[in-house]
Amino acid sequence: MNAAFLDRLIDALMTDKPSVAIEAMRASGELGHEVPELTRMVGAHQSRLYHLEDVWEHTMMVIDLAAGVKDQASDPARFMLAALLHDTGKAITEESHIDAATGEVVYNNIGHPAAGAYVAETVLRRFTDDRELRDYVFDFVGHHHAVYDIDKALQANGNVIDDRVRALLQLKYLRDYALFNREADALGVIPGSKSGIRPALFLAAYAEIDPEFASRY
Repeated sequence: MNAAFLDRLIDALMTDKPSVAIEAMRASGELGHEVPELTRMVGAHQSRLYHLEDVWEHTMMVIDLAAGVKDQASDPARFMLAALLHDTGKAITEESHIDAATGEVVYNNIGHPAAGAYVAETVLRRFTDDRELRDYVFDFVGHHHAVYDIDKALQANGNVIDDRVRALLQLKYLRDYALFNREADALGVIPGSKSGIRPALFLAAYAEIDPEFASRY
């Protein structure tokens, strides 16, 4: 169990611009040796409706943005580790087909949050016995689309907070997921990408349980 590597990884993530240190670890070969699940994201495709960059480029942009708000999270180090691992499921769920109308290749990564949660758990088991850390990252990666899920459900049912939405609003770390979505994941894209648009309906529902956070936006 290489706990020393995890310490170095977290130290890198806690800097003001973690992509610099993480890219250096990738260039040295250390990252690929210790966490090949991360370097598999280099060149991995995702939906061009939402992203003009590959999964690795997106992740590097996201961790730099997350670094700017990490001190607002419940635990900054865990938050940053989850941010680094949040899209590890995309490389293993990548699918493609040819659009019959345009002839273009269309990519998707259906189910990547759930898949990524298990990838993150597999990764962290190599480096730590800290069950609380692993549970936090597992839940974070698996639920990092909770804000979108709430927004889509509200759109579908006329903005009514039904049982499914109510259950999502009770997620233990939803504030961290919301912070991550609004300040990092939604904005960590090449300009012009659709993912740069923040979900609109989520905040009104979330304001009922966390008015202080919702009032910021």
